[in-house]
Amino acid sequence: MIPKRNWCRYDGNFISLKKECGQDCKFYRKTGNTEYCGWGENFKILIKEGKLIKCEVKNREPPKNQSINYLEEVIKNDMD
Repeated sequence: MIPKRNWCRYDGNFISLKKECGQDCKFYRKTGNTEYCGWGENFKILIKEGKLIKCEVKNREPPKNQSINYLEEVIKNDMD
């Protein structure tokens, strides 16, 4: 499990898995059994619940400080 950043109050909130997750989505990451969405300033933990719906943020302009950069750094350091 990837640790929350101290200054990011909403890191690690849960959202439902979307249809596009894992299919070339540049914001999707998986470590172990946990799937993450790095769109936005806070990363989210993806959970499977109900019917998969279409991602509503994938084609929007992301904010400047993207959490995907943090996820990438943590995953890279874990593999080293």
